[in-house]
Amino acid sequence: MKSSASIGIGEAAARFGLATHVLRHWESVGLLTPARVAGDRRRYGPGDLFRVAVLERIGPPAPLADAR
Repeated sequence: MKSSASIGIGEAAARFGLATHVLRHWESVGLLTPARVAGDRRRYGPGDLFRVAVLERIGPPAPLADAR
């Protein structure tokens, strides 16, 4: 993947073994802010993917509010 490339929510979720609803939830609570393109589709760039990796590393025991 090129550093400037972006991917859709399905591919982003699959890279981390997550369900798409997890990424949507993280967005709804303000932890992710993926770009939006035509049709209001989410696009995840390198910064977003790094943030997903960090959130994934924190793991379930940490309250989501602590990740902000």
